[in-house]
Amino acid sequence: MNPPDPVLSSFDPARIIAEDARANAIPSPSPPASHPAFNEPLSLDDIASVKSYLKRTNHSNSTGIDLATYDLLIDIDNNLLLPLFQRAIEHQDIPSSWLTSTIIALAKPGKDSTKTSNYRAIALEIRHYPALSEWLSRGVSHQ
Repeated sequence: MNPPDPVLSSFDPARIIAEDARANAIPSPSPPASHPAFNEPLSLDDIASVKSYLKRTNHSNSTGIDLATYDLLIDIDNNLLLPLFQRAIEHQDIPSSWLTSTIIALAKPGKDSTKTSNYRAIALEIRHYPALSEWLSRGVSHQ
């Protein structure tokens, strides 16, 4: 990780090193999860269920950092998504690009766009990660 430039007074490189050491101390693979939903293989029905949820809820169809939309993700064949998501779960690892966000500022409608207080920040992320997170959260809440 690159330190901010200029370095903020609150930036603590020793804390970063300590957190990294803690993360590296986690056994790999970690023991079975205490919640049964996390020990079950992902199924085509699980993917279909998340896609159904995305279709019926009012998710924004703005593009993510990868320029993909939820509609594009929904159109991907479940047989292609299953091994991608299952591998992420089995290996307890996801592509680092799934964790990358681009933060942009949007002017609030009807407000003076010359004032920074009239902007709101949003994060654009890759659509695969929120979909996988939705499946994980559904597994926990539906058990």
